[in-house]
Amino acid sequence: MPPSSSTPSSSLKATRPRKSKVQACSTCRKQKSRCEVLETNSAGVRKCHRCTVLKATCSFESDTPSTLPPPPPSEEPPPANALSALAILPGVLAMHRIESHAFDANMTVNVPARFTGPPSRIASVNCTPPVKPYVWTFVSPFVDWSAPMVAMQELAKVPEVGSSSFVIHDECLEHILPQSEVDNLLSTFTVHYAPWLNFNLVRNAPDHAFLDLVCCTIASRYLDSSTRFLIAPRLQNLTRDKIAEMAFNPAGFQSLDTVQALIILAWWAPICGFGAQGDGKMLIGMGVTIAMNMRLNEASARAIKMRTGTLPLNSMDIAEYENTMNRARIWIVLTNTETMLCIGSGRPAVSKRSKSDMELFPILSPNTVEEGRDLRIRLLSEVFDATEQGLQVELTRREDIDAWHDGVSASLASMESLVQLITPLPIVCAEEKFHYHILHCVVLCCRQCVLYNAILNCRKLLEDRYPLDPASPHQWNWFQDIQPHGVNIVPLWGKESIRNAEAVMLFTLQCDPACLATSPDILFAMIAFCGGIVIAMKFFMLRKLGVEMPGSGDLLLDQMVDLMSRASISDNHAPIRYANVVRNMLSTWRKTDKAALVREAWRLHHDFQQQSSTAGQTGSHNKSECGSESSVDSQNRGAGSPLANSQSPGGDFWSEFLQTIPVPQFTSPLGF
Repeated sequence: MPPSSSTPSSSLKATRPRKSKVQACSTCRKQKSRCEVLETNSAGVRKCHRCTVLKATCSFESDTPSTLPPPPPSEEPPPANALSALAILPGVLAMHRIESHAFDANMTVNVPARFTGPPSRIASVNCTPPVKPYVWTFVSPFVDWSAPMVAMQELAKVPEVGSSSFVIHDECLEHILPQSEVDNLLSTFTVHYAPWLNFNLVRNAPDHAFLDLVCCTIASRYLDSSTRFLIAPRLQNLTRDKIAEMAFNPAGFQSLDTVQALIILAWWAPICGFGAQGDGKMLIGMGVTIAMNMRLNEASARAIKMRTGTLPLNSMDIAEYENTMNRARIWIVLTNTETMLCIGSGRPAVSKRSKSDMELFPILSPNTVEEGRDLRIRLLSEVFDATEQGLQVELTRREDIDAWHDGVSASLASMESLVQLITPLPIVCAEEKFHYHILHCVVLCCRQCVLYNAILNCRKLLEDRYPLDPASPHQWNWFQDIQPHGVNIVPLWGKESIRNAEAVMLFTLQCDPACLATSPDILFAMIAFCGGIVIAMKFFMLRKLGVEMPGSGDLLLDQMVDLMSRASISDNHAPIRYANVVRNMLSTWRKTDKAALVREAWRLHHDFQQQSSTAGQTGSHNKSECGSESSVDSQNRGAGSPLANSQSPGGDFWSEFLQTIPVPQFTSPLGF
């Protein structure tokens, strides 16, 4: 470009006064959305762009001119970088064309060697501390670990990246990509992401633009970096506009395409663009509402009735049966998705699986890919039913300990039976072996959440009797009051929790990074939570018992963090975000003054012995007068000491494994 052509633009930029900050219109302000006035109609009435797209009433229409944002100056050109990006867009698409032959089933995705990513938010979470937090002692007290998945998601958040200086508002997918590129991205999604859905996408409606847009938005992460830089933000902006339009006009989106698109967005947040991560639970909630309005929850019962009918089906009946089966698959996958997102979040799923949903697909050896996907739908339904059963058992009174234990044990036993069914599948099935492998990992993650919640309920029940103060010696033997059917269950579940968490990490390490990169985002939160459990127990053993936990946990954690980093496609991809959380936890463990924690364990042991001695003398006096020893004195004897019968801090590991996760939250000397 000649020098003279750039001079006026530079002069205008230098002399133009700074724009004043104006308040958004009432609609955008309520939705906390960007508010931009980009045009004025022929009558001189001004309306923000978002209200124009959504056909909503804009408060700017009735405002006085003095309160409206100033119109965009017509003489101002877009920024130079935006002009250059628009200018090279056709050339980039032609130069980096995605060839259809590149997306075969054995495609190997080249992912970066490692992303360092932004620092973890373990130290700074902007929220009010819980009144009685049950958090790990080495993590910020602002994170409430009574909902562990929410805590992990909070720690894994990255700072929101601001929007680009030149936002292109596209009206449809065809304005962003030519049809050939759309077809290639849809092929990419079919190869890498459709197997996770366990059903073939249904495109019965004549207009399935929204479903195609969502598939292209998720698959755009596989574009080369230069094309992705230009395309991904525009796809994400258009997707957000469509979701906002859906929120204002849900009746216009009552279709199978919308339900499928919301399932996809709930599992995979768009990456490589601008803005914060999406809220999967909110999106799946919208999908459940639409599905129930469409009566998808009745499809399984209808399909079973058609299948068991006595009359032979004609061609029309067969087509209707297949359509009903597809509706049933979408409904069951929708309920499974909502349950998976709600596990460890502290709130139950709204959708419920019926008896017909559970019986629609038999648990038999699959002979085809479609039968294998139906089998995974059924097994996931069984896993999530067992998980919900274990999480919903409440322990509010000591009189209910036996019944509570039976409910949790039934849940764990059901998962054990499912593990026996799932274990051979990755070996004997010829197709989609990786997805059967991850299915086994999902069962272990759900089992971890049930164990964690059960021990948490135990500690909450005895909160009044055994204080949460770590300096209180009496808090050491709280678990002895939880003995359903005479079994000291808390130490047993604690040891099982450690073994289970390490098993999850082992399963993760057996994954190929390229395959792992396609996993749903919530899976990485579960895996990172299991890694955090191991680190939490390392702190516990050293701080409470004065001994380091044996095993190869450090190597497992290091290799898991490295694998998740290599599986990341961008610095806001779920694997690297959760890898950073575990990396920061592990770094804190390694920087800890371990000798100081051992001395603290000895001090608590000494205080416990002194109080036990005093209580023993009082107990002897009471026994001489009353003829029996009080139960409280019996529990406070020296045998309950964390270092009892030990010549050195810790002693035998398993015999002295007294108190297990979750560790109550205190003001930690380790800090963050």
